[in-house]
Amino acid sequence: VWMGALKTPDYFKTRYGVDEVYYSDEISEILAKLRPSSLLTMHGVNSDSKASFTPPEFEGMDQFKVDDSFLYNELAECRVTKSDEEMKIMRYVNQISCEAHKEVLKMLRPGMMEYEGEATFKH
Repeated sequence: VWMGALKTPDYFKTRYGVDEVYYSDEISEILAKLRPSSLLTMHGVNSDSKASFTPPEFEGMDQFKVDDSFLYNELAECRVTKSDEEMKIMRYVNQISCEAHKEVLKMLRPGMMEYEGEATFKH
């Protein structure tokens, strides 16, 4: 499967304003140079959807001490509390979604297929 031209690390540094960028096949080498005492990975089950989040895997991961015992719960707890700014953004996004659904309802007619409403919603 071809996914288009591979962008350079410099492209991603500029695009996302980060200091360092590496390709995924470099992760083992980069982490070995950094010599972390352990790698914290996420593993848990979403309390609402019951969907399981499995930790990432990469070649050479077995050379590191991996701890997946607490990061998922810590990050899930951080997501519970919202700042005033986060709430403002969520209200704004919800309003946009409401307006989009109203537009779909306006154009629906008996006999239309679901994909036709979806196309209106997406475009």
